[in-house]
Order: sequence, then structure tokens, then C-alpha cells
Amino acid sequence: MSTDATTKTKQGVLGPTSHAFMSVLVYGMLFVALMVATGGSITLDNLLLPIVGIYAVVGITEYVTMKRVDKAPQWLIIGSFGVGITMAVLMMAITL
Repeated sequence: MSTDATTKTKQGVLGPTSHAFMSVLVYGMLFVALMVATGGSITLDNLLLPIVGIYAVVGITEYVTMKRVDKAPQWLIIGSFGVGITMAVLMMAITL
């Protein structure tokens, strides 16, 4: 019983979070913060459409990479956050 509880606390209740989900969170938080700071309008199109693209690109890359190796390489981790940050800055610049 205690081993099962320890496993859930280490990985979370739903299992380990993917890098695609984390990059989507980075995009959402940074985009909203940038739009509030610049006084731009936040619409569902500006927020949700890039989220689908980011999740698809990073998720497919993660799936293909993780089929060959057990642990995520450093370039995948940094690249996934880089994609989220870049898209947030680009979408902020486009919508202003």
C-alpha cells in the first residue's frame, strides 16, 4: 500500500507530465502576461490555436524521440520550452 502511494506522489495522480503539456503551460502563462503588460486583447483564437500546434509538434517529437531512448534528451527539454516562449512572443507581436 505504501509503495503505491509513494509512486503516485512521485509521478502525480495522472502519471508523469509530458514536455508538450509543459510547453503549452509556458505558452499560456507567458502569452497572457505579455498581453496584459502591453494592453492587448486576449481572444480564444490567439490563445487556443497555437496551443494545438505547440502540443502537436512537441508531442510528436517527444513520441519519436522517446521510442529510441529511455530518458528525454536535453535538447528536447530546452527545445520544448523554447517553442512555447517563441510562440508567445510571436503571437504577442502579431496581435498588437
